Amino acid sequence: MHGDLLRQWGSSEVCRLSSGLNSVIVKRGTGVQAGEANVYERYVLSLKLPARQSTSKT
Repeated sequence: MHGDLLRQWGSSEVCRLSSGLNSVIVKRGTGVQAGEANVYERYVLSLKLPARQSTSKT
Protein backbone atom coordinates (compact mmCIF):
# COMPACT_ATOMS: atom_id res chain seq x y z
CA MET A 1 0.00 0.00 0.00
CA HIS A 2 1.21 3.50 -0.74
CA GLY A 3 -0.20 6.99 -0.37
CA ASP A 4 -0.09 10.11 -2.52
CA LEU A 5 -0.72 13.52 -0.97
CA LEU A 6 -3.34 15.29 -3.11
CA ARG A 7 -3.98 18.49 -1.10
CA GLN A 8 -2.65 19.94 2.11
CA TRP A 9 -4.07 22.78 4.19
CA GLY A 10 -3.17 24.08 7.64
CA SER A 11 -5.53 21.77 9.50
CA SER A 12 -6.24 18.94 7.03
CA GLU A 13 -4.89 16.93 4.13
CA VAL A 14 -6.33 14.71 1.41
CA CYS A 15 -4.48 11.58 0.25
CA ARG A 16 -5.08 8.72 -2.17
CA LEU A 17 -4.20 5.34 -0.65
CA SER A 18 -3.57 2.64 -3.24
CA SER A 19 -3.05 -1.09 -3.10
CA GLY A 20 -2.88 -2.89 -6.41
CA LEU A 21 -5.88 -1.86 -8.52
CA ASN A 22 -7.84 -0.52 -5.53
CA SER A 23 -7.62 3.01 -4.15
CA VAL A 24 -9.51 5.20 -1.71
CA ILE A 25 -9.45 8.96 -1.06
CA VAL A 26 -8.89 9.86 2.60
CA LYS A 27 -9.24 13.21 4.34
CA ARG A 28 -7.47 13.62 7.66
CA GLY A 29 -8.08 16.65 9.84
CA THR A 30 -7.10 18.12 13.17
CA GLY A 31 -9.01 20.45 15.48
CA VAL A 32 -12.28 21.64 13.94
CA GLN A 33 -11.59 19.68 10.75
CA ALA A 34 -11.54 16.42 12.70
CA GLY A 35 -15.28 16.82 13.38
CA GLU A 36 -16.10 16.50 9.68
CA ALA A 37 -16.19 12.70 10.01
CA ASN A 38 -19.29 13.02 12.19
CA VAL A 39 -20.98 15.25 9.60
CA TYR A 40 -20.06 12.81 6.83
CA GLU A 41 -21.52 9.89 8.75
CA ARG A 42 -24.69 11.81 9.60
CA TYR A 43 -25.47 12.98 6.05
CA VAL A 44 -23.83 10.64 3.57
CA LEU A 45 -24.64 7.43 5.41
CA SER A 46 -28.20 8.50 6.29
CA LEU A 47 -28.86 9.30 2.61
CA LYS A 48 -27.55 5.84 1.70
CA LEU A 49 -25.22 7.28 -0.91
CA PRO A 50 -22.65 4.83 -2.25
CA ALA A 51 -19.59 5.42 -0.09
CA ARG A 52 -17.28 3.28 1.99
CA GLN A 53 -17.61 3.51 5.73
CA SER A 54 -14.46 4.19 7.71
CA THR A 55 -13.22 1.28 9.83
CA SER A 56 -11.37 3.42 12.34
CA LYS A 57 -11.40 6.94 13.70
CA THR A 58 -8.25 8.78 14.67
